[in-house]
Amino acid sequence: MPKLLEQRIAEERQFHDDQAVQRAKTFAEQPELLKFPDDEYLDHASWIRSAFQQLEQLSGKVILDYGCGHGMASVVLARAGAQVSAFDLSPGYICEARQRAEANDVSIS
Repeated sequence: MPKLLEQRIAEERQFHDDQAVQRAKTFAEQPELLKFPDDEYLDHASWIRSAFQQLEQLSGKVILDYGCGHGMASVVLARAGAQVSAFDLSPGYICEARQRAEANDVSIS
């Protein structure tokens, strides 16, 4: 892998891990904030709901959430019946995504 690309990936990972550390402090004090209704995620940006509607029926589908970040999309997909596997380059965000799945009573690998 080219050195410049390695550096970019390391910087990106560090940026998101730093965010995750700050968010973890909030969730440690207020774990109920990990729980959310689907509409909170689907309506937080103008394009998300229409993108999810393009997916049609999710029950029984196997989905990979590539770059899952905080895991909100993974949770919404799992609630719709999909079998979700998720990953991210940020170990901090993976931890948050796991906590979010647990708080919302869904299974995500």
